[in-house]
Amino acid sequence: MKLKTKLTTMILMLLPLIMTGCQYLYADEQKARAEGYARAYARTVLRVPDPRVTCQAIDNDNDGFLTCAVSNSQAAVGALPTEILCPANPMFEWNKDCKLKQFRQGNYDLSQQ
Repeated sequence: MKLKTKLTTMILMLLPLIMTGCQYLYADEQKARAEGYARAYARTVLRVPDPRVTCQAIDNDNDGFLTCAVSNSQAAVGALPTEILCPANPMFEWNKDCKLKQFRQGNYDLSQQ
């Protein structure tokens, strides 16, 4: 093989590793930004006056969003948080809009197995 072909192949093989490394390198920054977006979303859309927010640090399914849990700091003990998805912006803030997490619903018939 020519040197150019070998070099191109090596770069293409290393690219996923580099991208994965960048994801972990910016994890804390992504989490902090997502928590800020989640607080703003909770105050404006969910109308939670004093939100308590916790977001994942890593985008596990590579959809560009981090899963965040939002609850009212004045809520009763045991109250379930609302799960929302907020953008995982690694370097640039091109999207700041969170959205409610959609759960799959279905009628699963397990008796057929």
